[in-house]
Amino acid sequence: MPVVPSNTITRQGSAPSDLKSRLKDLKGGLSLVLKKLADVAINSLDIREELTANKPACKALALRVAELTESILVRTTASPEIERMCLQNITRLQECLDDISKFLIEQTHHGLLSGIARMTESDSIKAEIVARDKRLTDVITTLNLDLNMMTTVAVGSLANINAMGSFGSAGASIKAQRVQTTLLISRLPPKPRIFHGREDVVNQAVSVLLKPEPAHIALLGMGGIGKTSTAATILHSEEVKAKYGSNRVFLRCDSITTADGIVSALGAALKVPVSQDDDPRALLLQYLDAIDGSSFLVVDNLESAWDTPDREAVEEFLAELSNIGTLSLVITMRGQQRPVGVDWSSLPPPLKTLDLDASKTIYISNGGKSDEHLEELLLELDGWPLAIVLMAYQGQNRLPSQLLAAYKDERTKLLAMGQAGHLTSVEVSISLSLNSQTVQDVPEALDLLSLLCLLPDGLETKALPAAFPNIPGLQRAERVLEQASLVTRPVENEIKVLSPIRTFVLASHPPGGRYLIDLEDFFCKMTAEVNLLRIHDIGQQEPDGRIKRVMKAFGNMSAVFAHAVSMSLIRADIIDAIFCLGAFALIVGYGDPSVLLKKAIEAGKLHPELRQNTIKIGSILAQHNIMLDRKSEAFEAAEELKALDEDSYMVFAAQLQIDKIERKVENAPDPDEVADQIKESRRHFEAKHDKRGTAVCSLFLALLSIAVEKKAEAIPLLVSARTAYEAIPDDFGVALTLDYQGQCTAALESIPEAGDDLLRQALSIYNRLGILRKAAEVHGLLAESYVKQDKFLEALNERSQEGALYEELGKLVEVRNTERYRARIHAALGHKAESETLLREVGRSFESMGERLRGASCRVELFFYLITAGADQSALLEMDAALRICDELKVEQGVAVCKYFKSRAICKHNHLNDLVAPGRSTTFAEESERLLKEALCIFEASDQLDPKVWVLLDHEPATGFCIDAPRAAIKKDLALLWRQLGRHDEETIGLTQQASTLFTKLNNAIQAAKCKVMIGSILVDRGLYGEGIAVLEEAHSMFQTIPFPEGAAGSMELIKLYEARNAPSNKTISGLRKPFPASDKEQSQAYDWFGSNATGSSISKFALT
Repeated sequence: MPVVPSNTITRQGSAPSDLKSRLKDLKGGLSLVLKKLADVAINSLDIREELTANKPACKALALRVAELTESILVRTTASPEIERMCLQNITRLQECLDDISKFLIEQTHHGLLSGIARMTESDSIKAEIVARDKRLTDVITTLNLDLNMMTTVAVGSLANINAMGSFGSAGASIKAQRVQTTLLISRLPPKPRIFHGREDVVNQAVSVLLKPEPAHIALLGMGGIGKTSTAATILHSEEVKAKYGSNRVFLRCDSITTADGIVSALGAALKVPVSQDDDPRALLLQYLDAIDGSSFLVVDNLESAWDTPDREAVEEFLAELSNIGTLSLVITMRGQQRPVGVDWSSLPPPLKTLDLDASKTIYISNGGKSDEHLEELLLELDGWPLAIVLMAYQGQNRLPSQLLAAYKDERTKLLAMGQAGHLTSVEVSISLSLNSQTVQDVPEALDLLSLLCLLPDGLETKALPAAFPNIPGLQRAERVLEQASLVTRPVENEIKVLSPIRTFVLASHPPGGRYLIDLEDFFCKMTAEVNLLRIHDIGQQEPDGRIKRVMKAFGNMSAVFAHAVSMSLIRADIIDAIFCLGAFALIVGYGDPSVLLKKAIEAGKLHPELRQNTIKIGSILAQHNIMLDRKSEAFEAAEELKALDEDSYMVFAAQLQIDKIERKVENAPDPDEVADQIKESRRHFEAKHDKRGTAVCSLFLALLSIAVEKKAEAIPLLVSARTAYEAIPDDFGVALTLDYQGQCTAALESIPEAGDDLLRQALSIYNRLGILRKAAEVHGLLAESYVKQDKFLEALNERSQEGALYEELGKLVEVRNTERYRARIHAALGHKAESETLLREVGRSFESMGERLRGASCRVELFFYLITAGADQSALLEMDAALRICDELKVEQGVAVCKYFKSRAICKHNHLNDLVAPGRSTTFAEESERLLKEALCIFEASDQLDPKVWVLLDHEPATGFCIDAPRAAIKKDLALLWRQLGRHDEETIGLTQQASTLFTKLNNAIQAAKCKVMIGSILVDRGLYGEGIAVLEEAHSMFQTIPFPEGAAGSMELIKLYEARNAPSNKTISGLRKPFPASDKEQSQAYDWFGSNATGSSISKFALT
């Protein structure tokens, strides 16, 4: 038997020091025998502070001795009769307490033993503690029984009290009778040691229980939601213990099915003496009414008796209990309906599931291990405490990633431990609710439940009649499920089934028949209303409302359709609806239907009559994978499409090839061959009078021209494609062509606003169709255009609208990115404080979302802001933080990037030979060199650039950019540092030449020419004037081939100086040695690895200008 002090009923729950003071106060009026008991109790509290071995268990035992002694002394001193009866039976208790005291004193000397000796004795000591605790319990129980028997003889049965108006022939007073009923010392359930997420409920309940009038509280909710733990926590509240003392009673009704059963169990728990002639119920009520002071009764799992044919009798007994003026009552019940006849307190509402933070805390507190998949695992459990605790039990020796795989195979069978019961098995807990009288009385409730289990996101109650038009008594069935807590209300007017319940019910009671067809038709109709590839000019029909309804129902549709295609018979309507849903996800940019589309394709292969729709689904899947940048999946989808339809495959293959050409990947196809392939496909579509296929081919020809930087040629192709889309008609295709034409026009014209009108036309159509993703993208393009026009306030407005649309789509990363762009615009407006504050908020948001690398990216950007503001030390702190994150995430190239940038900031120091910090022997130059070498080592050991680098730099992957770019930049900067330190040796020249070669390979002529300038000036410094001037002339020639040749004048000036003086110019060489260019423009380019081939927006482009 574990020693848990909170199991003991005490008069007051307070600190040991308060308990000791109360015992000392009690000693004054006690007899010698009782004083000895008090002394033993006081000594036990003193011993607690001297214990050296097995402290927790020994302290608990000592505290229990003191608490029990206080309870006995308080009761015995309340009446001479009770004191006399106690003294006749106190000897065994005194011997037991003396033995425990002696044992505890022995434990104060164990600190002198060696560690090995303590380990050897530990198990035996724990066994002795358990034995002594049990003996104490047995002695107390015997004492209670003896006193009960003596009191019965002395005062007669409680049934005689009413008749006689006194306590029988012995003349016992009513006070003595009240004291007798409060003397009982019984076990309460222990206070939960792990309790999270219900603190507000406990606080509210305790507040009500402390009021002068009795409280009547119903803790409701589904099985395993935490009702019993909440009740036990309330029971052990310090304030509740202080008010009710030992008059606290806890009754479990797990196997009780009648009101009489409750009466019998409660009478037995209170040890109410009952004769054959007594009315147990009346006697029990009189007994409770006779208790001296306030009392508190918890009736746990009342539904076992209430949700039976005996419900009326149970409610009558509860009403009688509630009429006792000194009795506070708390019941726990499955469901959301309270028994009638009791004036229940207005709080609390039925307990709800836990949020993710509380779920994590409970999981880890119960011994579950953690890894990066913990949140995903807990989401499967929907915040159900019982499921979380049982999963944590399984997770004591398995990681969440392993449990996820096991849960997919075993499902709810995994959520169990030990012998099956409602607290140790999710399946047992669910079965109890399914087999309850409430549910069994309404058969339609189970039919409705099995259908709702198909809907992971729940359903609005107002949609129930449309989704289930043929279920008789629909409202009653829904009401029964809610009363049984088999469905929950995550928000008002919505019902949902928790994930583990869905899993169990779908396996044990799968849906089917007419009701299932009704549900499928309900969602098929919804997808048909938003078939964006078939609608035209629907501006007056408010499609935006329909779009949002489909977004809300996307998960439910996917689940219902996936279930439908798993059946042997598949309706054509289902395949058509899946195509519409896939097109919706592709165009609107909401949801991921990939798994559903794959299932539909596999099912469609088995049904030749569904071939055409299956082909369309294959095309949607392929395009969706491209949109999500899933290259390998896109190629798999292409092969799948090829087997279904050659023409559709040719169009999609052209799309993949255009993507390769645009990214300038190795082995990219020849653009002319791709153009011929697209034209051939267009001729096939024209021959079949397929207007949509013809329009798509025209659009792809335009996109191919854009990919090869021939935007002027793309514009007439886009106009032709728009004409084709208008002929279908297809407003979405029209908007796409306007969108691309606007971008091309803006890139070709010298005035930034040239393409704005076209973009606004596209935006108008996107808004009308409710295509939020594309609308958000256009807002972003307009914002960029306004920035180029110095219309910063307009740009801020566009970014705000962009963010609002991404918020609707639930794309939180994009929302934070728009805020990041707004921070940059604030910087351009000179609002430095607002810019820095907003950027810090974005970084914190990313980290709280688990996007730690994006959070590090914000720190890198802050580094640049602070560097330009001259706050070098603060900047370095931000870079160090970013570096730590990259290191923790094991992003090696990210670590290298951070070290590279940090080295440049250190090089900015004007005195490179100064120590980096007092007391350290490292100079700024040495620290910078170390960082550059470590960064170079990482990139030299890598075959290709890690895509995570682009995330860190907040940059779209730059066209043609590869691992050689950072290698070249670092080698150049390292050579520049060596030269600044006066090294003009062959190693410096060799490293600079390597950098120049890499820049040439990267087509970065400016940086290659700058490397030549460095080599030439080093040669001149070494006295090799002829060779040096020849290299400088080569650099000058390289500059002349570049439009607006940056640095050309400088290189010629150097040549003239060297020729005139035949010696190096200190001033000029000093200028070459500066690691940071002087102007903001040059400084931006110094940080920008991407050169003239860069695309998109990067940290360097915004932070340093």
